[in-house]
Amino acid sequence: MISHPIKTIGQICRQQGQKLIEELIIFAHDQLQQGQSAEEVFSRLFAKQNKEVPA
Repeated sequence: MISHPIKTIGQICRQQGQKLIEELIIFAHDQLQQGQSAEEVFSRLFAKQNKEVPA
């Protein structure tokens, strides 16, 4: 019989949030290593948030 630890929704959400942050940091690091400036990396990461939304 295979035993799986029981996880709460909160534990799963924290685990997924941590994974997303890890991937974001690795992505930013890779972009910086390829010569992009921090400003370019942040601009790309937050492009959707920075778009003007028509009223």
